[in-house]
Amino acid sequence: TVLSPRSFGPKIQRDVLMGEGADASAQVQYVFRFPETVYDHTHSISEIEALSSKLGEERNFHVPALTQAEFGLKTYYQFNYSKRVFQDSYELWIENLKVDFSYNKMVVYITASYPTDSCEYKTAISHEDHHVEIHRRIYEKYKKTLQDALAAAKLIPLADRPVTVQ
Repeated sequence: TVLSPRSFGPKIQRDVLMGEGADASAQVQYVFRFPETVYDHTHSISEIEALSSKLGEERNFHVPALTQAEFGLKTYYQFNYSKRVFQDSYELWIENLKVDFSYNKMVVYITASYPTDSCEYKTAISHEDHHVEIHRRIYEKYKKTLQDALAAAKLIPLADRPVTVQ
């Protein structure tokens, strides 16, 4: 995906990839989102078990609660190029890069058959909140891993190390 300059907003975490030359750099923006958890109390145990089956989880016991999380990694870039004189090839390099590593969904399903003041409900919500916290900790760890890996990447074409294409 090619971005317009307007795609790089002012409130997003930024970094710079540096090459060897003074003009050999690319702005990097990171979009990190971890949504508020949505609690859904509208399903029966059998409906929650059906959701669990759709996720590929088969259990030999009833499932009164379930945490469903979805995340993705997307990259968008803006590049520049130059045409080689008397040749049919171009040199391309990245000038702006946007990396979106975000959770799109964090839903905790708890059966409607548990009253919210019951021991069963409190136990289920505590258990599912633990799953949400695990997702959050792993997400925080891999945000840093992603940034470190990108900063160390030597294969990203910059102005001093462009890629040549026909």
